Amino acid sequence: MRYISAITLLAISHLLSPAKDITGTLIDETGQPASFVNVILMKDSTFIDGKTTDDTGLFIFENADSLANTVKITMIGYEDMVLPIPEDGNYNTISLKPSTIMLGEVVVKGDLPSTRIKGNAFVTRVENSILSTTGSANDVLKNIPMATGTDGKFSVFGRGDAIIYVNGRLVRSSDEVGQLSSGDIKEIQVINNPGAQYGANVNAVIRIVTKKPVGEGFSISAYTDNIYNKWFTTKEQLNLKYRTGGLEIFGMGYFRHGKTYDEEYTLTTSYGKSLLEMISDQSVSTTQSDITGKIGFNYQLNENHSLGAYYQHDYNRGHHFGHYLNDIKENGELSESSVSDLKGWFKALPCNSANIYYNGTIGKFTVDVNADYMQTKDNDRSYQYEQNESSDNRKVTTFNTTRDRLFAEKASISYELPKGNILIGEEYTNSRSRNDFRNPENILNSELTDVRESNMGVFAEVSQTFGKFSATAGARYEHVKSDYRLNGRFVDGQSKTYSNLFPSANLT
Repeated sequence: MRYISAITLLAISHLLSPAKDITGTLIDETGQPASFVNVILMKDSTFIDGKTTDDTGLFIFENADSLANTVKITMIGYEDMVLPIPEDGNYNTISLKPSTIMLGEVVVKGDLPSTRIKGNAFVTRVENSILSTTGSANDVLKNIPMATGTDGKFSVFGRGDAIIYVNGRLVRSSDEVGQLSSGDIKEIQVINNPGAQYGANVNAVIRIVTKKPVGEGFSISAYTDNIYNKWFTTKEQLNLKYRTGGLEIFGMGYFRHGKTYDEEYTLTTSYGKSLLEMISDQSVSTTQSDITGKIGFNYQLNENHSLGAYYQHDYNRGHHFGHYLNDIKENGELSESSVSDLKGWFKALPCNSANIYYNGTIGKFTVDVNADYMQTKDNDRSYQYEQNESSDNRKVTTFNTTRDRLFAEKASISYELPKGNILIGEEYTNSRSRNDFRNPENILNSELTDVRESNMGVFAEVSQTFGKFSATAGARYEHVKSDYRLNGRFVDGQSKTYSNLFPSANLT
C-alpha cells in the first residue's frame, strides 16, 4: 500500500511540473526548409513522442513531457542527430548534414525518397530511390516519415500502433514484413486518421504498395541478414518466380536461426513512512529456429482484372534460459529476496495460412476482394526453480498448448467521381482460440479456455477534392459477438455482444 501511495505522489508531482514547448526549424545543406523529417522526443534512449517537420521545416512539441532531455532527428540521406533540449526549448535553426548511406559494408548513393500528402495519407515513394536498396520492408519503414518501430511492429507518431496492409491485404504476421524485399515496393502510405473502411479500434494504418511484375521467364533472388546481440542471428531467404503472359508463379523459402541475449536491471524507490527499494535484475537467452515455405500465383487477365492466391507453411521451435533476482529493501534492510532459474521450451507445430484475392475495374467501378485463412498450434513448457529468503523454495512446472483458427474476408466497391470517389464494403472475421494451461504442482491454477468471436462490419465513405483541400466522410457499422468459456463453462462476464455505429470525417 505504501508503494502504491508513493507512485501516486510521484505521478502527481510529475503532472504539476512545468511544461514547455520544444520547437525548431530544420534546413538542408542548401539552406532550404527540410520537410517530412522525423523528430523524436526522448528521455535518454526511451521514446516519448514524435513529430515530422512541415513544409517550412518547423517542428513543435506543445507542452512537452518534462521528463524529455533530448530530441533525435532522422532522415535517410542525412546524419542522425541527437541534441540536448535547450533550457528555453527553442533550437532556432538546425542544419542537417548530408551523409553517405551505409548498407552493411556497401556504400550506396542515389535519389532521396520523396514524400507528399495525398488525402489523409503521407505517401513516400520507394521505387527508384535509395529506400529500394535498404533490404526488407522493415528497413524501409524505419526510414519513412511519421513511423517508428522494428521487426514488423510499427507505430505512427501521435496515433500509436499501426496495422499494416500489403496491396490491400492485412498483414497478420509480423515476420511477413521482413520477408518482403525493399526492391519490390513502389510506395508506402501512412494514414494517421483511418476512415470508415477500417475497424473502430484501428489507430493508424500503413499501406505497402508493391510494383507490378515486369518481364518474362525465370527469376531468382536471395537475401541474407545477420544480427549480433552477444550471439549471431542469421536470416536467409530465397525467392523464385516464373512469368509468362499475365501469369506469375512464385515460391519463397525462409530460414532464421540464432541466439539472443537480453538483460534488464530496474531499481524502483518510493518514499512513504519508510524508504522502500525494489530491485529487479533479470537476464534471458533464447535460441530459436524458424522455417517458412510459401507458394502462390498472380494472374493478370488484362489491364483491368487480376487475381491470385498463396499457401504458406510455417514451423518454429526453440528454448530459453533465464535468471531472475528480486529484492525488496525497507530502510536499507533486506526484507524479501528471491532468486529464480527458468528453463523453457517452445514449438509451433506446422502453421498453415492461405490467401485469395481479386481486383478488377469495370468502367468507373473498382472491385477489391480479399480472403484469409490461418491455423496455428503452439506448445510451451517451462521449469522454474525459486529460492526464497523468507519462504520455502519451490519448483514450478507449466505446460501450455494454444490452438488458433481464423477466417477473414473483406470486399469493397468504389465508384469514381470527377474529383473523388464513393466507397462501400463489408468485412467479416471469425476466429477461435483455445488455450490449455496446466501446472502439476497446483501452485498455479490449471485451466482450459475457449474463445470464439465473430465480427461483422459494413462501411461507406465519400472522398472529394476541393482545390487544395481534400475531405472524407463516412460511417461504419460493427456487430461483434464473443463467447468465452472457462473449463467448459460459459462465462457471461467475459463474453460480449454489441453493435455500434462509428461516423468519421477528415479534412486536409
